[in-house]
Amino acid sequence: MRRDDGRFLAGPNRFALEPVAALRVTLDLGERGDDIATQLVAALRSVFTAQGLAAPAPVLVVGERTVSIGVACPNQARADLLLRLLERELGLTGDDQAGTDECLNALPEGSEAPAPAAVPVVGITGTNGKSTTTRLLARILRAAGRTPGVTTSDGVWVGEQQVLQGDFTGPRGAACALAEPGVDVGVLEVARGGLLLKGLGVPALDVGVVTNVAADHLGLNGVETVEELATVKGIIVRAVRPGGRVVLNAADWATPHFRALTPAPVVLFARDPDLRAVEQHRAAGGEALLAREGWLLRTRGGHEEALLPVREVPVTLGGIASHNVDNALAAAAAAFALGASPAAVRDGLGAFQPTPEENPGRLNVFPYDGRQVIVDFAHNAHGLQALLDVAEALARPRGGRVLAVIGTAGDRRDEDITALGEIAARRCAEVVVKETDKYLRGRTLADLLALYRAGIARAGRDPATPPIVPDEVGGLRAALARSVPGDVIAIMCQEQRQELWDLLRAPSLDPTRPTHATPAADAP
Repeated sequence: MRRDDGRFLAGPNRFALEPVAALRVTLDLGERGDDIATQLVAALRSVFTAQGLAAPAPVLVVGERTVSIGVACPNQARADLLLRLLERELGLTGDDQAGTDECLNALPEGSEAPAPAAVPVVGITGTNGKSTTTRLLARILRAAGRTPGVTTSDGVWVGEQQVLQGDFTGPRGAACALAEPGVDVGVLEVARGGLLLKGLGVPALDVGVVTNVAADHLGLNGVETVEELATVKGIIVRAVRPGGRVVLNAADWATPHFRALTPAPVVLFARDPDLRAVEQHRAAGGEALLAREGWLLRTRGGHEEALLPVREVPVTLGGIASHNVDNALAAAAAAFALGASPAAVRDGLGAFQPTPEENPGRLNVFPYDGRQVIVDFAHNAHGLQALLDVAEALARPRGGRVLAVIGTAGDRRDEDITALGEIAARRCAEVVVKETDKYLRGRTLADLLALYRAGIARAGRDPATPPIVPDEVGGLRAALARSVPGDVIAIMCQEQRQELWDLLRAPSLDPTRPTHATPAADAP
């Protein structure tokens, strides 16, 4: 057993809705989780007994390889001391004097939890689709005359004005957005990293949205399985106040788990209105946002209201981007939960465009020299499948082929990276593999390339065939050189969005220009 992490979580977190000191330990081979859990609880009791205090009730999270304990703690100072004392008790530190001259009950009691928001707040999380859903909801609220403070992985906005650039999907972004003058509603994209490492940036939510839960970032921060990931995403559900609303994907496997976490009313969204979960929900009088026969509908019990045709929602690309139908439904459900009118929902969904300006890096489609190029943030198997669904739908009427430029960050499991190569090789006529220097995250380029090749081989393709290019711009050039008019090129893009946009908007891009591609067999 060894210490894996220890920190103070100020906002709602996977242990509790109040601040806690959280200690995570990793199990060594052959150790059993329940034994380690018993040791953690015993250590907690011993620490508090030694100080003449009653031990608070802990919360345990037992995973496949890690066990974590969370203990209610009002402030950072008390959390730091408690973690040191627990580590000494468990033999996880060499400092035998840690905390011997300090006492837990001698520390200040002032809370360091996030201050309650003065405006309604929506939290949006999920493995895929949270950025698009966040931006769609913000657009609807602007159509309703509101001034949303919005956080995404690209920055912080107040209304239409960007005030900060960068990834602000954690508590810092929430604090910045909600403190801006004029903001009358908060729309927060919430990522797993912020939830795990710092907690939620507000003490409670008025609306919580979970788009889906799929394998991504597993093996990091003590989250080894999709079930454990669902526990993290469930923080958003548990943080919704009793009078609020929880918006869930009726087709997602984790939705029954989320429903059990909250007393708040649940609103479902689904592309398939005939799902059993939808039928049962409606029979019980529940509200749902559905797609049926080319229309988006709002239903409450037996009442149905047509909102607008799917083809009039630009982000769905006429309905072929089915994952964006889901995102539009989720955004509409959240907007209604905040009191938006049907007219505002129609106006917002109808006005939002899938362009670099309004939805940067998410299904941005460019025509180029008889081809179509899709620049998308797809960074996992689930996202790549959705991206290729759209690419195939665009290519089919023109008899074109699909080419893919694949690559992702190194902080994924081997099997998740291998899956990208396999999916692309099975579904695409040509595959180009892009390298990365910025997002190796503990791996080498050779590691990543070997995994992509393994996936390509698993699909029955020669792993030496796909070219290896140094970056996403090189990937675009390589794909263009291998394509013909009518083809569609799908690019998994995390690093060079602006460069790709600029090139695709410039008529001078020459697909015959050397790509500097290295044959796969000669790559490191």
